[in-house]
Amino acid sequence: MTNRTILLIEDDTSLLETILEILTLEGFEVLTALDGQHGLKIAEEQSPGIIVSDVMMPRMNGHEMLSALRKSPRTAKIPVILITAYSDYKQIPTMQQDLGADVVIKPFNPAELLAIIEQRLHIQVG
Repeated sequence: MTNRTILLIEDDTSLLETILEILTLEGFEVLTALDGQHGLKIAEEQSPGIIVSDVMMPRMNGHEMLSALRKSPRTAKIPVILITAYSDYKQIPTMQQDLGADVVIKPFNPAELLAIIEQRLHIQVG
């Protein structure tokens, strides 16, 4: 059985609400956090099937959160999709190779994000 719970971490409340609506309409259960520190706590407590996170956030950014996730046995295997602005483009290879995250560039097409989510959930089960 696929864990269709998504942890969405985004400090821009307007974007968080937009993505939340898209994911909910697609049948996902969505947990939300406004920064990486809170997101890390929710990930440890709830073990979501996948995490979708912004990179640039207060308190703990996406890079720091992802590094902490990978160090914990409880969260190390959770697939992560990082959403980033084009200005972070040079860091994408590091995020993908070193930390094992998919990367989606803002602004993005919702279908692109949904396709990556479904692919990651399928790989995790398969």
